[in-house]
Amino acid sequence: MITQLAKVGKLPAMAEGTTEPRLDPVDILGRLEAVLSAGIAMQRASQGSGVNVLKLSHMLCADRPAVGARDQWGDDTQETKDLRALSVWLNELEAKRRAESLDQIATPTRAMIEGIARRALRKKSLVSLVGAYGIGKSSTLEWFARANPMTRATPGAAYVVFTKDDKGPADVYRKISEATRHFGDSRRRSLGSCVRDGLRHGDLLLCDNANYLVQAGCINVLADIYDQTPASLVVAANPVYAKLTAVADDDHDAFCNRAETVRIEKSSEGDVEAILLARGLSGEALRSAAIKIGTRHGRDGGLRVLFKVINRAEERAAQVGRRVDAKIFAQSAHDLWLP
Repeated sequence: MITQLAKVGKLPAMAEGTTEPRLDPVDILGRLEAVLSAGIAMQRASQGSGVNVLKLSHMLCADRPAVGARDQWGDDTQETKDLRALSVWLNELEAKRRAESLDQIATPTRAMIEGIARRALRKKSLVSLVGAYGIGKSSTLEWFARANPMTRATPGAAYVVFTKDDKGPADVYRKISEATRHFGDSRRRSLGSCVRDGLRHGDLLLCDNANYLVQAGCINVLADIYDQTPASLVVAANPVYAKLTAVADDDHDAFCNRAETVRIEKSSEGDVEAILLARGLSGEALRSAAIKIGTRHGRDGGLRVLFKVINRAEERAAQVGRRVDAKIFAQSAHDLWLP
C-alpha cells in the first residue's frame, strides 16, 4: 500500500540549489488515511489539496506501482507535486485543529468517552452513547479515529457523521463506505455487501448523530452491521435520541436490545476546570461563570459554547492589553447572547 511509494527510495531531501524539505510519502499518505478515517470526505481532501479524487484513491491503492520522485530531466514528477500539495493541505488542516483545541484537552468526560471507544476497539461490542449537547462527544470520537485510523493494512477506527439527509440504508452504507474506503465492485454486489465484507476483527465504526437514523427508521442497519461483521460500533447521539427511542418501535427496539447504553447528562465541573487550567485562566468569579456555562443543559451550554466564550474573551483581552478576567469573560458571554 503506502510503502509502495517508497520502494524506489526516499524522495530527495531537497532539489539542487533549493531548501525544499524532504517529502516522506509513507508519512503523508498515513496522515491522509488518518483524516479520512476521522470523517473527512475524499472529495474535501481533493478540494483542499487540489489533487484529483481518482489520484488520491490511486495513491492509497494497495497494488499501486512504484514511481520515482524525479523524472529523467531531474524535475519533480506530477506525483511528487501532488504529494507536496497534499502535505501542505494536511499541515493547514492540523494547524486549524490545534487552534480549535477542544480535543487536545484531557477532561474527565473526554477520558470516559475515549475509554468506551478503546474498549470497543479491543473487544467486539455495540455501545449506544447518549450525551448532552456540547460535552465533547464528536470531537473526542473524531480525535480517536485520527489517533487509531482504520487503514488498508491495519484494523482501526473510522468516524462516520450522519445528517438529516440520510434517509435510508443506501445513505447509511454510502457514508460508511466513504469513511472506511470499502467501495468494492458495487456493479456486481450491493454497496452494503461491500462494506460488510470489508470490515475486519479489530475495526471500529464511530457513528455520530445517530438520532437522524432513528428519525429515518433505519437505525437497524447498524444492528445488521454488528450482527454480520466482526467489527464493533460506538453509536453516539444527542438527547433527542432518548426521546425517540422511548416510544416502542420494531425498527429501533432491535437495535436498543443489542446495545449497551451509556448516558452522559452534562459536562462536569472537572471538565470546566481542566479547560480553564489548560488555557491559563484563573479567579473564583471567572471559574463560577465558566462552570455555569460549561455545565448548563441545552444548546446554550456545554464545553463547545464555553470554548466560544473563552476564544472571544481572549480576543477582547488582547485588544485592551489585559489578561482575561471575570469582567471580560462576562462581556464575552454577553456578546454571544448567553444568559
